[in-house]
Amino acid sequence: MFGFRKKVDPNSLVNGNFGMTVAGSMKDLVDHFSKLEGWEDAGYDMHELYWMVGFLAKVALDRNRGSIKQDDSTAYVVGLGISTRLLQRDFGEGFDNDTLNWGIEMYRVRVDEYGTSMIDRARGINPEHFARLFFDNIQSGEIKIKSGFGDHLHNFDGVLERIISKCEGVIL
Repeated sequence: MFGFRKKVDPNSLVNGNFGMTVAGSMKDLVDHFSKLEGWEDAGYDMHELYWMVGFLAKVALDRNRGSIKQDDSTAYVVGLGISTRLLQRDFGEGFDNDTLNWGIEMYRVRVDEYGTSMIDRARGINPEHFARLFFDNIQSGEIKIKSGFGDHLHNFDGVLERIISKCEGVIL
């Protein structure tokens, strides 16, 4: 068994237990924010949740590249597939090529932003930026909530780590 690597089918990751686990992690994110001061009745941008959980799926798969057979693009494509599937469910009959292209572009933008920010945080450069980025992005509406950021900053890494670990538990 030494050196055994599990073969991963990207389609089964998007549509199977992994995809369901990732989609379910949106509840963990909403629970986190709903406990923050001033966020009791806040509106969430569901699309931002879709892109964040897709990004977290990518992180979980990237972290486990040595345990499963995947090429460099698999993690990105699976995260995109999960985000797109959620977007498709949200838009229903109104989901069209323009919506698809918009969703793909926004996922790419968020993966670039979140990925760069996480790398900087790991290097000790602007460690609050990742938490601030999602704190601002998830809010819907013109008026942004300012309260609760301290608690968010204090707890957000733990929430993300639990979500990633839950995802890893499904793929390993």
